[in-house]
Amino acid sequence: MPRRLDLEPREHELPLLPPVRIPPRGENRDDWVAACGGTEEPFTVRGRRLHYMWNRRNGDHAYYDCDRDIFLTPEEYMEIING
Repeated sequence: MPRRLDLEPREHELPLLPPVRIPPRGENRDDWVAACGGTEEPFTVRGRRLHYMWNRRNGDHAYYDCDRDIFLTPEEYMEIING
């Protein structure tokens, strides 16, 4: 008869990590939304889906790469646009 694997972690085997405090909404967090009052829609340039975004917390604007799940630097955006 096959031996049953003990999949339950044991207390002494768990890593000890410091507690993490997640700040409440609006405190030390970015708050990115679609630009133009939320009406800006994603668009495609050279096969890349980009979205122009606005940070309500600090007023910054940036292009978001929807496929790679990252914000682009201005240089990266210009490289995509200019080919």
